[in-house]
Amino acid sequence: MSTTRHKFYTPLLTPLIGLVTGIYLQSELSLPTSMLVVVIFATGCVVTYALMRTKKTLIRYSSAVLIGLVGALLLVVQRNEHENLLELIARKKITITGTVTEKDAWGRFGSDDVLRITTHSIITNDTTLNVTCDILCYVKHHTRCMVGDEVSVSNVVLKPAPQQSASGNPAYDDYLIKERLVGSLFLPSIRALKCINRPSWSVRRWLWNFRIRTYGALNSLFTPITKSYVGLIFLGNKQQKSIDHLRLMFNYWGLSHYLARSGIHIILIIMIWKFLLSLIPLHIAFKRIFLILLCIVYDLVSWASIPFTRAYYAFLITEGGGLCDYQTNSLHILTLMCLAILLYNPMQLFFLDFQLTFGLTFTLIIFSMLVARHQNHGKFAKIT
Repeated sequence: MSTTRHKFYTPLLTPLIGLVTGIYLQSELSLPTSMLVVVIFATGCVVTYALMRTKKTLIRYSSAVLIGLVGALLLVVQRNEHENLLELIARKKITITGTVTEKDAWGRFGSDDVLRITTHSIITNDTTLNVTCDILCYVKHHTRCMVGDEVSVSNVVLKPAPQQSASGNPAYDDYLIKERLVGSLFLPSIRALKCINRPSWSVRRWLWNFRIRTYGALNSLFTPITKSYVGLIFLGNKQQKSIDHLRLMFNYWGLSHYLARSGIHIILIIMIWKFLLSLIPLHIAFKRIFLILLCIVYDLVSWASIPFTRAYYAFLITEGGGLCDYQTNSLHILTLMCLAILLYNPMQLFFLDFQLTFGLTFTLIIFSMLVARHQNHGKFAKIT
């Protein structure tokens, strides 16, 4: 009986509930940092006492409270870092020096570029700030800059995003915090953007070129509209020429969610390859290794998103456990991933993509486990 109970329960579920509760309450109550630090210290003392006395119930719930308080503190730190950076550079003429980490097309005809720049230094009012942060730079022209290039953006003004949303949804400022961006710059001309240095070889540039070439190869395989669908649904590329037309058409019928890539797409690809591999007489270990390599390649040619990341790492952990002859539990893996993402980026909790992908997956896993438990009890009753 204890084995069955362990199978349908993960000890990380209670800390996850505590973490979600702590982050949400902090967003509503906005407790000061000093109070959080004091309460965290007191709760840590309680956890230490419970560990010394081996009180399992107290350990479980006090550790959950401690993790919730840590999550609340991490949310405060994340927001304060963003606000402090904005106070230093917002509404001022600045010159940015940094490295291009991402580059995509945007605009109606896809002839404009959007660059994600990780700064090395920011010059404002004759003061040089050696800060590292990410800024999106929208250029109304096609640029020759490539991922991995060191660039400078001169005499630009960073305007802060609104901190509140009239609709009640997370504001654009919260979105920037979630994406770990300080803000956005819009350059009507490429004169302000200069390439300072281009390294002879860059891993980032090679991966970016590989992804762009793979996506460009779809032109010879599909029609333009089919290429847009494949790019959206299977590759997660939202920077396309016809994206505005597709969104308008799908929003009219209330079907825009069909254009979003979910974790089910990677599962479909894995199921197809598993079926094809089942026809080949190979050892199971070689099949697992091949599937892992296939998913890594798929990740390299894709644009990242939370649903894809959840399915991708869950598959890698599951297949890696099978490769090493370790028993894995889907509920435990999902709980561990949710904990890791929220501890790294607490702001993810307030966005729909995170809520849907983890909420629906938790529901499906728990429902399937309850059905399996009911069937096992039925079989056991028939045997007895």
